[in-house]
Amino acid sequence: MSSRRSTTTQSARKKPGPKSRLFALGVGLIALLLLIVFAPRVIAWYARQQAEKALHEGRITAAQGWLAWASRCRPADGRVDILRAGCCRRLKDVEGFVKALQEAEEKKAPPGLIERERRLAAIQAGRLPPGPNNQIGSLITEGYDPAAVAEAFIYGALARGDFAQAWEILSAWSADSPDDGNQNYMAGIYWQFVNQPQKAEEMHRAALRRQPRHELAMLALAEILSTEDRWTELFQLYKVWQRLVPRSKAIRIGLARCARLLGRWDEAWQWLNSDGLSSNLSTARVREIGELLLEMNYPDEAMKWFERLDIKGTTDRTLLHAVALTESLKGKSLEASQVMDRADRRFQVVTRIHELQMKLTVYPDNHQLRAELENLAKNAPARSPVPDSGSDTTPKSPAQRNSEVRAIYERHCSACHGDQGAGNGRAARFLFPRARNFRRDAFRIVSTEDGIPTVDDVASVIRQGMPGTAMRSFPELSDEETVQLAELVLEMFREGIREQLVSLYAAEGESVSDEDITEEVLMRTTPGNRVSVPKMGVPDKPILDRGKKAYSLLGCANCHGEDGAGPCDLALWDDQGFPNPPRDLRHGVFKGGDQPESLYLRLRIGMPGTAHPSCLNTTPEELVSVVHYCRTLIQEPRRTTTNDQRWREAQSRAWYPAYLSPGGP
Repeated sequence: MSSRRSTTTQSARKKPGPKSRLFALGVGLIALLLLIVFAPRVIAWYARQQAEKALHEGRITAAQGWLAWASRCRPADGRVDILRAGCCRRLKDVEGFVKALQEAEEKKAPPGLIERERRLAAIQAGRLPPGPNNQIGSLITEGYDPAAVAEAFIYGALARGDFAQAWEILSAWSADSPDDGNQNYMAGIYWQFVNQPQKAEEMHRAALRRQPRHELAMLALAEILSTEDRWTELFQLYKVWQRLVPRSKAIRIGLARCARLLGRWDEAWQWLNSDGLSSNLSTARVREIGELLLEMNYPDEAMKWFERLDIKGTTDRTLLHAVALTESLKGKSLEASQVMDRADRRFQVVTRIHELQMKLTVYPDNHQLRAELENLAKNAPARSPVPDSGSDTTPKSPAQRNSEVRAIYERHCSACHGDQGAGNGRAARFLFPRARNFRRDAFRIVSTEDGIPTVDDVASVIRQGMPGTAMRSFPELSDEETVQLAELVLEMFREGIREQLVSLYAAEGESVSDEDITEEVLMRTTPGNRVSVPKMGVPDKPILDRGKKAYSLLGCANCHGEDGAGPCDLALWDDQGFPNPPRDLRHGVFKGGDQPESLYLRLRIGMPGTAHPSCLNTTPEELVSVVHYCRTLIQEPRRTTTNDQRWREAQSRAWYPAYLSPGGP
């Protein structure tokens, strides 16, 4: 019985025959082949879906990470590059956007998807306003992402200055999707455009409450806080954001910038040397890191970043000057001189082209001017075309003149002072003293009793610059261009005063008519009587003796020191709370120049917005004697400093231990 059961069991467990094994092996090979063929496709598809979702939610770094996975699995898939272009569009990285779409075309991506991305970019830039064939609803019906369409149209309306249309789209979006973080983010962008930073900040924070990893809202909020110089608060926020988005390069660069401005040099260096920061950065980011390292006095490291840029082919004078300074700090004086010479030669060419174009507008038949311009234009093909003999010589309209002076401002001023004069240009973070905020700050160099600048005051600063700061002179501008630029700066000043008044009355709940606000703006921005400058004469010993005595009696020695070198333990601040160290009269340079007439105005009027007081109750004769005495303190050579050196010295003086009470920290 037992033997029979054993035989039965063995027959039940009979080993599979050769055919069964071959079948199983074939199935396995087919499964493996399918896995090899289709797994990358499936993974790439899944990664694209996740990237699209992350992009929609403003999680740019996450989207880029998923796209990297998709690209590794399907290197020839152009749809990955289209999504990458979408990331660049939302970041406003024009260079990256163009490159990504070019790669998509090379990989034969669907033309319809490429055209869709190009269309969104054109809408976002304001080149395709809503119309019969370009409506938000119709685009959504065609398959466009509703949030992306709304965002692009809002940006486009803002770019055209059509704030009413932007608000209309924003309101409709808010009604349809009240809990969408993207809608809060774009509301913040709207308020930034109309110069309402408090409301903008509120909206960006609301976006981050709904979507804590919304990097676009993070960057927009960081821009507001940096404009208001809230660096400590921003530094803490960056640390929170870095924990949420540890791979974000923009956040790490922001951390380095904040750390440098707060004097935490080791931390700044740590963030700039963090893993993975150097790969896949836009040109703007590479340049920013180079400039940041230069300001931290790491010229060798800065040059490594600058060398990633097209230094030999660039015509950007600001970049060339940074490179020249880097070479100089490395001890390579010859190389620095060569770069500076190239920058200056290039600038002379550009300036001459502009001058010739202006002359040909008046004298279109001057063949000598035309030949010179054509010869110069061969080396500068990107410049404006040569006017033909049929050029219009009629007087330019106010709109044309305004457009031209705006172009001059953008070329020479906006990098530091910002597009709207708010002192928040791309280079502003590297400057000390800070670039002037024309819309808020007092003007330092004035000639009127009430401290309000005239057009001549501003034009004078443009001509001679502000020695001891990053503000250079602009002798290449014509007198007409200089005056027009000064008028534009004062227009920004009036706009800023109006914005402050509107915000003030709104905060206090007062209803004030536009006429009353206009009248008050006029009162606050109209220059008073010009201060009469007496004849300075030639100083003799009695005048210098009286000047030395008055120097002490007026309290000049309290700030500038008995010998004019300035006490090292004195901390002063300007009206915005920034360190405002007294001038070293012996070895330093004078912001308004060291001409006797200029020094007299600085003594009589003071320097509005700074700790330097006015001396309105002192006799002109006494002030003249002080001017002459101060000029005897000057010793050559003068000491020139970099932005970083000025900041370090001012910061160390602002927190000098002598200001701490005995036994204090």
